[in-house]
Amino acid sequence: MLSPDGMIAGSKVIGTSGRADTVIRSAVANARSPQDLATRLISQSPEGGFGVVHADNPRSLATVLSLKAEWTSPHGVVMTGKTVPFSIPVGIDFLPYQTFRQYLSASGERRYPIIVGSGVNTWTYDIGLPDGYSLDSVPPASKVENSAGLYTATYEASEDRMRVSRRLTINKDIYEPDEYPALQALLYALIDDARSSAFVTRR
Repeated sequence: MLSPDGMIAGSKVIGTSGRADTVIRSAVANARSPQDLATRLISQSPEGGFGVVHADNPRSLATVLSLKAEWTSPHGVVMTGKTVPFSIPVGIDFLPYQTFRQYLSASGERRYPIIVGSGVNTWTYDIGLPDGYSLDSVPPASKVENSAGLYTATYEASEDRMRVSRRLTINKDIYEPDEYPALQALLYALIDDARSSAFVTRR
């Protein structure tokens, strides 16, 4: 939820499976505290903030790991002027879009294979606007499909609410140098979409 002063108050349910489950279980189980884990995660987001992560016994492999995160981001959006641009808040996320930059090459080429890790990642955001503001425009839907995988993003908007759905499918664990251009295009599709802006207008 976005407030008139730019505060973002968010909550998120996080589900895991496969290899990601192992990584996230370890992060939660070994954190000094739920607040410390949340602080470290949200500090990586553009908006920053404070929060907490709740989990039911992450050390028990007999149960499905389910996490709930809650946070606030003071001054998460700069509410200056009548029309305000803002990117979709990242919030507390174990796999934010910035993570995928580590697989990109400055030259646009690779000489050796790169290990990325196959998988399907989904992000869904429901964003409410403050009283007195209306949604002016949202980014266009996106779809990039190639030999490396598939990225899609959709935006459903009403006057005071927006739903964003993103899905990234990475087909393989390892990409050879001649396969890198397709991987690069796929990852930039996610990064560019995540950095695009919606606009709200003060009525």
